[in-house]
Amino acid sequence: MAASEKRIISALVDELGRLDRELVALKKKKDRVEVIRPELVGRLDLDPDQAVSVNGSRYIAQIGEQCWKRSVFDMPQLFALLGQTTFLENCSFPLERVDYLLNPAQRQTVLEEKRIGARSWKTFMKTIAAKA
Repeated sequence: MAASEKRIISALVDELGRLDRELVALKKKKDRVEVIRPELVGRLDLDPDQAVSVNGSRYIAQIGEQCWKRSVFDMPQLFALLGQTTFLENCSFPLERVDYLLNPAQRQTVLEEKRIGARSWKTFMKTIAAKA
């Protein structure tokens, strides 16, 4: 690997490490936000289609209506309307449910597993000895 490429990689690793440290500090704040929001909505006793603005002493919170969620409530009817071929070509089945319903031998006949997902990342600050 060329020296210039090593410098670029080193700079990217250092930037990633610095940003990771900043994100760790923000995680506690984000976790607190995720506790406060549902508590606030619960205390306001809002209808799903109600949007409000709520005043604090220094901030205003604008809370929108709940998002729409669509789901199939009559799977046999959907199957009848689409037909078996179209239904099977387009349906999906949660893998957690397949794991629950089938034993390991049965799963091997219908499931495959590949390493194509996201990679895990960790960054560590070097010690003084490692920097030398």
